[in-house]
Amino acid sequence: MTEQICEKLTYNGKEYDIHNEPLYPYLIRNYPTNLFGPNNNTMQTDCGRGYVGEWVIENDKLYLVKLEVVPFDCDECDGMSRLFPGQEKVFAEWFSGLIAIDDDDLVEFHSNVGKRFHPMVFLNFTDGCLVGKKETGLYE
Repeated sequence: MTEQICEKLTYNGKEYDIHNEPLYPYLIRNYPTNLFGPNNNTMQTDCGRGYVGEWVIENDKLYLVKLEVVPFDCDECDGMSRLFPGQEKVFAEWFSGLIAIDDDDLVEFHSNVGKRFHPMVFLNFTDGCLVGKKETGLYE
């Protein structure tokens, strides 16, 4: 399987790659026929979901600020104007769940265990509002 292009999330002024798809619940609810889904003409193996979103958290709310449709060189690649005409930023009231961010800048090497520690932050959302966060970590 080809590694997938990540969506982007800006949180506390820093941009992170995320593997979550916060737009997915909105698409399922409003476009059950898979509006951006792959087909034989537009399939790009590194973006099977058919789009890449850019997100920002402002005042503890999640917003979609950019949506590019695959293939990225198409004439109608601006997914924001297709889904949300006239809006530059959309509050993601449809999203409840976790978004995990991995802060590579804070990776530490622990010589006593011979492994690198990756701090992870799990952001918890209810109806698009940040309701909590949990910091943890993974050893590799």
